[in-house]
Amino acid sequence: MSHPVFLESPPWPRMPEGGRGEWPGYFAQGGPSLEANARIPLFWQALFAPDDLQQARSLDEFDPDSEAVELAEFREGATRAQLEATYPYLVAERDAALTRLLARRDALLGLVGERYRPIFDAFADYVRNAYGPYLLVRTGGLPDAEDATGWLSAQLQCLVALERSGEASAPLADDADELARAHDRDAVWLATGSGGGSDDPALAWPSLALRKAWPACVPLPRSSRPANDDAGDRPRYRPPSRLDNILEWLAALIFAAAALGTWFATRSLWLSALAAAVATVVTVWGLLWLKRER
Repeated sequence: MSHPVFLESPPWPRMPEGGRGEWPGYFAQGGPSLEANARIPLFWQALFAPDDLQQARSLDEFDPDSEAVELAEFREGATRAQLEATYPYLVAERDAALTRLLARRDALLGLVGERYRPIFDAFADYVRNAYGPYLLVRTGGLPDAEDATGWLSAQLQCLVALERSGEASAPLADDADELARAHDRDAVWLATGSGGGSDDPALAWPSLALRKAWPACVPLPRSSRPANDDAGDRPRYRPPSRLDNILEWLAALIFAAAALGTWFATRSLWLSALAAAVATVVTVWGLLWLKRER
């Protein structure tokens, strides 16, 4: 299941706010965008300090125009706590973030291994040349976004301690160990995320220089940003929202009800498996249909 997280460059030092109708303009501006799934890559984390951890309203994930129906359904079924819920995100000035990243280079490479130096240097150059004055990590896609403040704050504190002492404590040490053991073909994506299929060489990731220095990295296409001219015929999906989490839980309940209901009614394993399979196909198709842009 996809839980996308993005490193992007907003025009202001904060998240876009759906309540202000800012999402259409934000996406229309284009610009660099790196993506990871259900995680914040270590080299992204190294750009930020504990003070860069901010909070956004979950309701502001909705665009009131293009997602009016979804927003109304969410408001109708949500508790007061859900309506007031927030989640953490990261934002910083690019120049300060780059200074911080470079100050941590030797300590980080001491953890993950010297082979990551060309990836680290290429990533720093990419952020310097492709990004605007602010860096933003959009974390709304994390599976535990609303509960992520604690572990994310602890991770940023670990990076401060690493910069000062050169020693890493868990969970930072665990992330570094994962990179140290990664195969060459996975190293770039694990450390920095994957890039879009932009025709602009300045926005392409991995950069041309990194592809030459690290032949194992082959660009991965972004599902939300087609890499070729034929992609216009492919279905496009809206950004993830709180409604998606509710629908995923509902799909799981439908799956369980179909399997258990058939078992109690028939005491037949194969009929229960058949009912579960049918429920899976129907709910997956339904989720994809709801997420498609229309």
